[in-house]
Amino acid sequence: MTTLALLSWVVLIAGNAMAQASGPRADGFRGLILNQTSSEDAIRILGQPAGDKTDRLDLSKISKWLDPKHKEKIFRQLSFKNVGDFSQIQLSFLENKLVIIELTFKKNVAPERVNNIFGVEFATVGG
Repeated sequence: MTTLALLSWVVLIAGNAMAQASGPRADGFRGLILNQTSSEDAIRILGQPAGDKTDRLDLSKISKWLDPKHKEKIFRQLSFKNVGDFSQIQLSFLENKLVIIELTFKKNVAPERVNNIFGVEFATVGG
């Protein structure tokens, strides 16, 4: 009886850990994890990209937190079109590690849905 209870407890903990690992993450999106996912992983997860080029990053959106390399054409950029709720997903890689995920929604999305998509809480600002 004790062995059965212990085995049930182990299965419950393992199932809970797996559920948390596959859920939304603040440092990733749909299994793509910043500073871990390679470009090959992204293609395996999202399919064949609509575009694949090496270029510099446009950091006007995110300031200069990356480093001075952002001006060099050393970032592999994969573009995916019409993936789920998104008209475009653009992924940027440095040394084959994901550094930026840019998402363009097809339409406006309710804040409640965004919370579920990304696994972090968002607040509505404005009207």
